[in-house]
Amino acid sequence: MSIKNIFLIVFIFGIFLIIITPPFQSPDERNHFFRAIHISQGNLIGEKYDNRLGGNLPILADSLAKIFEPMVENYEKKTSFNSVYNCLFWKSEIQNLEFKDFNNTVFFSPFGYLHSVFAIKLVQFLGFPPIIWLWFSKIIALMIWLFLIYKSQSYLKDYKVLFLCLAFLPASLAVNISLSPDMLCNGLSFWCICSTLFYINDDKNQISTSFKVLFGLAICLITWMKIVYMPLIFLLLIIPNFYVLNKKYFWILFASNIFIILFWASVSSSLSIRYEDYNINFRDNLTTNQGINHSKQLFFVLSDPFRFLVIIGRTIIDYLPSTLVHYVGKFGYEKNYLSLPILALLWSVIILQLSKKNTILRKNRLYFLSISLVIIIVFSVTMYMLWTPVGESTIWNFGGKYFIPVFPLIFLGVSAIISIPKKYDLWVDKYSFICIFISNFALVFAILSRYYL
Repeated sequence: MSIKNIFLIVFIFGIFLIIITPPFQSPDERNHFFRAIHISQGNLIGEKYDNRLGGNLPILADSLAKIFEPMVENYEKKTSFNSVYNCLFWKSEIQNLEFKDFNNTVFFSPFGYLHSVFAIKLVQFLGFPPIIWLWFSKIIALMIWLFLIYKSQSYLKDYKVLFLCLAFLPASLAVNISLSPDMLCNGLSFWCICSTLFYINDDKNQISTSFKVLFGLAICLITWMKIVYMPLIFLLLIIPNFYVLNKKYFWILFASNIFIILFWASVSSSLSIRYEDYNINFRDNLTTNQGINHSKQLFFVLSDPFRFLVIIGRTIIDYLPSTLVHYVGKFGYEKNYLSLPILALLWSVIILQLSKKNTILRKNRLYFLSISLVIIIVFSVTMYMLWTPVGESTIWNFGGKYFIPVFPLIFLGVSAIISIPKKYDLWVDKYSFICIFISNFALVFAILSRYYL
């Protein structure tokens, strides 16, 4: 089967997943939806009002959320296709506004929502109801995700099937067809990694101006959306002779990313209210935790970095089993996992793909592992500051979905430690695609069971 046919099948399957997954069942999807609507009204950042964070939104958007949000973290609560179907006949009323809270997305980069903004504005203009705003935004996200993965795999020879399998893991599809800006971060990260591999594997490939422009733009956008992935810039140092020939370019790009971090931090610095200071009438259902103090947490990290490294290590050990499960076979907001045999199949695919022979040098493997380690440390500091009370012995919210750009680096670092004969590569690839196919159909049955049956 050709690559284009594979992508066409995934596109059709992705639309099916979008339709059968009830609205607002992906992590923070309600808040991402509200943020996208707010941006579509011309607001680059959220608003602070009466000790609340959010913005004025069409009441219909919140009405849609109230129908389906009660299922979140309530395993006994179900919906029906009739409930979803009835939402298709709502009138599109966008003038009747009310302030709604979306405290944890008010400061997110607007770039990560531009595709949703386009989709929402278009269907609003055409008079469609809010559920179509949601669905069309997710379909556009699916199209962008597939485009970025298609361009990424076009650079590859040795790892083409591995990266396709990683992109089409059930958990990956579940995250990247949601309204989260993580989709763009993940897709651009895949592109950066794959394009770098293209130049690493063959030093005869000339570094083009277009590559430098696109890589620089991708890294700047990634940093603007999720600063924890900025260390991907160091992928350039793995390319033979790149730093020697492009030293000025590298440092200009590095400085640009630091400027983006400082600029956006200054713009969004006012959009922070601790749980204890939030409007008491609206804080109980917020996506935040008590006892958070950003400055005290940062001081704790800097004052005793060795202790914090121990906290990171303890957190990795504690969260490793759930992270491995989350990465391949989780869907929805809660602990919705595919069955153990399906999880085993998915990890067998990854292990077999990593056992294929390749041309990556040992020093480059160490580079990949080093970059992944730096990202994990930066991610840990960020999650500690945003989600974890000061002095906690582990870091909270250490979820597998945040490692979609990180695991490929780790896999490249440990690949071919134990290799299988090259004559089995074709069989490994066939087995891999069959397992991905089976696991995604298992995802469909799991979604139906969780939300409808």
